[in-house]
Amino acid sequence: MKKYLLSIFAFCLCALASAQDTDAFRAFVSNVTDARVSFTYSFTSGFQTKVTGKGTALVEGDSFYLNGNGMEIYCDGKSATTIDRVAKEVIVESLEEDQGNYVNPSILVSSIDKSFKCKSQTKVSYAGHQAVKVILEPKRDLGVARITLYLSGVGNILYGATLSQEDGSSTDFFIPSFKILPKGPQSDFKLDLKSLDKGYIITDLR
Repeated sequence: MKKYLLSIFAFCLCALASAQDTDAFRAFVSNVTDARVSFTYSFTSGFQTKVTGKGTALVEGDSFYLNGNGMEIYCDGKSATTIDRVAKEVIVESLEEDQGNYVNPSILVSSIDKSFKCKSQTKVSYAGHQAVKVILEPKRDLGVARITLYLSGVGNILYGATLSQEDGSSTDFFIPSFKILPKGPQSDFKLDLKSLDKGYIITDLR
């Protein structure tokens, strides 16, 4: 489930790092640079058996916080902490080690423009909004066929996104609320393990 929670950041950060020659892209990059982004989302993924979920997210630079489907994920750009408050379990992992569970947003931002190219940009109607549909394709084999983004015409809102895999599967994200905010405290992206009671099982894989 963590990969679905984190995939949405790939879409947001694709837009951040892949600015082309449209006003929507330029405005979006200008709006989110040195800012904080808050949004709610729902997703659907899979072939015959559909996986669905929803949650809220907060992103600032290479840090983020996700809350969805019974889990919370805190990331300060160096490590990611997943907490299940019902099961009272915590897992801490380093983003410097490829453990297959996390997408590091900072790496995505720095490399997405080198890995993807913009195939088309068109004005469309999406979820009742006039939007700009942007299709990104990989420059090399990444296991991803394409990424589709739906942005507002003035570049201040991400309405939705689709990740299409080479095997024909896809994950669709709908974002009903998207806000660009001033920067806030970095403590919002770090879980204070000492604040948890002794009933929690903490696994530190760093």
